[in-house]
Order: sequence, then structure tokens, then C-alpha cells
Amino acid sequence: MVVFGGYDGKRKLNDTLVLSFATREWSRPPQADCLLPSRRCKHTAVVHDGAMYVVGGFQFHNGNNYAATDVHALDLTTYVWSTQAYSGNSPDALQGHKAAVVGDSMVIFGGKVRGDPALSTEGRSSALNTEVYQYRFAACKWFVVPVGGASPAPRQLHSVVSVAEADGRFSMYVFGGSDRTKSRFYSDLSELRGLRVFSRKRARPAAFFTLPGGPGSVAGRLVARGAGATGGGGGGGPGASLLPPDWVGADEEEGDDPACRVCADTATLLGNPLFSDVAFEVDGRSIPAHRCVLYVRGEYFRRMFSSRMREGSAAVIPVPGVTYPVFYAVLSYLYSGCVVLEDGDLALEVLKAADMFRLDGLRAACVERLEASISVNNAATVCQVADTHNAAGLKRYCITYIVQHFKEVIGTAAFQDLMRADPSGLGLEILNAFSDNPPTAKRMRLS
Repeated sequence: MVVFGGYDGKRKLNDTLVLSFATREWSRPPQADCLLPSRRCKHTAVVHDGAMYVVGGFQFHNGNNYAATDVHALDLTTYVWSTQAYSGNSPDALQGHKAAVVGDSMVIFGGKVRGDPALSTEGRSSALNTEVYQYRFAACKWFVVPVGGASPAPRQLHSVVSVAEADGRFSMYVFGGSDRTKSRFYSDLSELRGLRVFSRKRARPAAFFTLPGGPGSVAGRLVARGAGATGGGGGGGPGASLLPPDWVGADEEEGDDPACRVCADTATLLGNPLFSDVAFEVDGRSIPAHRCVLYVRGEYFRRMFSSRMREGSAAVIPVPGVTYPVFYAVLSYLYSGCVVLEDGDLALEVLKAADMFRLDGLRAACVERLEASISVNNAATVCQVADTHNAAGLKRYCITYIVQHFKEVIGTAAFQDLMRADPSGLGLEILNAFSDNPPTAKRMRLS
């Protein structure tokens, strides 16, 4: 365990201490004073790729006490500090803020702005930060993360943890903390849901949701079941990236990306008989396709074309149980890497096909479209499909929506159908979730 900085009751510190869990002994690695970060407390620290990153805090520097959003990295092998030169939309001078790692990024929420007294009145404001910031380690660049939903009250000195969800996105949970003057302390739990892996495609922003707290509550069980939870350190898996969902880097414009050009070129073969060596028969209509494209794009088709079954060599392959628009959407995703889902009904059917053809990326696209189209009338139906077709994140989203709109949803035909079809399974799970949620709880906004 590595500890940096703090306050001893008289002065701020910039010591680095290491506790060996094997020997249960503390040590103080030798370090050059010229490389040490300034003395500070109320900072935040995360671990990523063999380094501990310290961000901001209430500091003593050049004879003054103030907060500053600087970034320092401690190599956990050599214990040598380095100062990170960064660009982008960095946070204001923060203290009492908290960070969590998701993939190759760090996300910061909350904290109090308390700038250098030598600056203007605006620069030394002690207001609370209301933005969500993301720092991408590889680029040394800050971004403001666009969020929707009902944001929790501005706060400092809280806790955060990141969770990798089954649908390829991430959530950051925010618990507790205090107001600006520490006259009010919070015990609420909020989830910043929908933080996405790096994508150049525009998508709905991440959104805050208010959850009931406590280990026995819905939120407590959800956090306990979440995979890849991290506090200050850890992450959502190697190689993942958490840029704002509609971000296109200045040096990575979509038209200049070779991978994007390959997808665009391959998409011209969709439904094109040129060099086609197989056709799919769907709803009495034929769609020409190319074995090599499908082979490299999907495990389902790779197994199909490699097997000794009839489909492995057949010139025409029938596809029963799937409509033409749905299968064409599947092929569109395989050929181009993206899919247009014009409405929730189509997304629901494509989600079933994505599960059948084992296409996780397509499943994630369907989930995103369905979350945007959830309503009182279809929440129960979507929840059933999500439960049946292994879309755990969507199912959880639906249950949360149903609990928050319980009086309206239980009167719908879709909910009655759900209770008749699965009263002791999904139906009981929803009722248990509602019983954990106080009836007078404030309804969250899902927009």
C-alpha cells in the first residue's frame, strides 16, 4: 500500500510511505526533493499501469495555501515522481474531489474549488465543482464529460467506485460526502451510468441516477454483483478508453482513421452481388454475402463456415425465425461496424438476433437504443427480452425504471403479461426491488 501526503494536525505533508503486506512493515523510499509534489491534503489518487497518479488537493506552495489541479505520477517500481504536462479542459483548482479509473482514463467528480489567493476573486472561489472530468492517461489530456439525468447535490469528501457493466459500458457510483461548509453530510448513493468505451460515433451522454442506499437495498445488491469494481485504482480492463461518447480527437478525425476507412469500404459490399459466394434467404428474399467478411467478423459465422454441416458449403442458406429487416441490420453491423436502429421495436428484435448470433457490439448498440426509448408502456416488455437474452445491464435499467414508475407501469398490459409469464422469477425480482425502494423516494429523471 502506498500513501502520499496528508495533514498531521499542524502542517500539510508530502511524504511517500509504503506498507508491505507480506512483512507488515512501513518503509520510506529515497526520493529527490526536487521531484516531489508540493505538500498537500484532500487530494485524490488512483493507480494505473504501474503508476500512482496524484491529482490536486489543498496545497502549501510558495508560502500560500490553496488548491491546484496538478497531476503527478509515482512510478511504483522505482518510486520516482514525475509531473504530468497536460492539455484540454482541466478542472478548476480542486480539493476534496474523488477519482476512479475506468480503462485508460481517470474520471473525477465533486470537490471544492479553492484557488490561489493571488488570483482574482473568481479564481479563489470556494464553490463546489459540478462538472464530471475525464483524464486520458495516454494523451495527458482532460475532457469534460457530458452527463444527463438528475445529478446528485454538489459535494466534497465523498467516495466513488467504478464498475464495468456486462454491456461494455461503465458506471461510477458516488456515495456520501459533505456540502461546502461541512454543515450537511450526505448518505445518498448515485450512479453515473453509461460511461462508454472509446467511440467516434455520437451517442446519448452518460446520465446520473439516484439509487436507494444500504447493503440490503437494490443499489447495494447491484454494486455487490458488479464486476471490475475499483476505488482509486484498478480499472475497467486493459486497453479500454473512456472518452466522452461523441468525442473525436483533433488528431484522430474520423475521415483520417484507417480503421474507419476500412469499415466504410467493406460496407459497400453489403448486399452487393460482386464477388458474393453465399446468399441468405430471409422472408422469401435473398441477400448476397461474402464468406470471408462474415468469417472474420463473427464467431457464429466462423463456426458455420468451418463446419462440415450443410451450411458450411451451401450456396444458399435459409435463416428461419428472423425477419428481413432484422437480419439486414445484423449484416449491416458485420459489414460496417455500425447499425441504424430507427425505433425501439426494431432494436428489440435486433437484440434477440444479436444474442443468437453472439454479437456483443451489436447487442450494446441495441441496448443503447432501447434505453433511449423506454416508456411506461414498453418497460415490462423490454425487461422480459433483456432477461431472456442476456442483456444484464438493460434488465437492470428496466427494473430501475419500473420501480421509479411503479404505479403507472403495473397498470399496463405488458406488465400483466410479464406477471402471468414469469411470476416467481422476473416478476418476483421486480416486486422485491420495489419493496426495497421507499415509496416516497424522489423519482429520478431518465432524460
